[in-house]
Amino acid sequence: MPIRLPRLRKARGPEAPFRRRTPPTRQATRLMQVSLGAGLALLVVLGALFVPKWLQYEGVQPPSLTLALTGRDPFVGTVVRVSRDYPLADYRAEVVAENATGDFVNVSIPQLVAPFSWGGGNVSFSDADGDGLLSTGDAFTIRPHAGSWRYRLLIFYIPREADARPPCPCAAFVLPFE
Repeated sequence: MPIRLPRLRKARGPEAPFRRRTPPTRQATRLMQVSLGAGLALLVVLGALFVPKWLQYEGVQPPSLTLALTGRDPFVGTVVRVSRDYPLADYRAEVVAENATGDFVNVSIPQLVAPFSWGGGNVSFSDADGDGLLSTGDAFTIRPHAGSWRYRLLIFYIPREADARPPCPCAAFVLPFE
């Protein structure tokens, strides 16, 4: 039995462009217009939500910190979560201690360095993994004063503070405790 090859078809001429026989109904046209309007409205709403947040940070997004407080003598604030690792030199901290009579002690830490202590050894910071970044496991140790005192540990992100406008300085983290 001989082998039969398929026949080649003749090439057709160019096809005619698609043309509707009837125009779309008014309901279909209206649906397309409403859908376009809804899509544009959604873009405007999303822009109104996200553009102000973007302008607020001006390209320098501050980190988000979470600390866990343990102990009473001394208090130990351990970093549990950091949104982004930045070098220790990009942070500064303050410990504010206040008693019932209105006396207060403010220990200012101009730049975090580890290991180091401030305020006569009452406040110290340790970089747990020694990587030079504020990361999970790093800890602030605060030795309490005798009597009833309230404390606040404030951690500031220095690049965000550089061009800060009132009501800043804006702390990246505030930890009040007694």
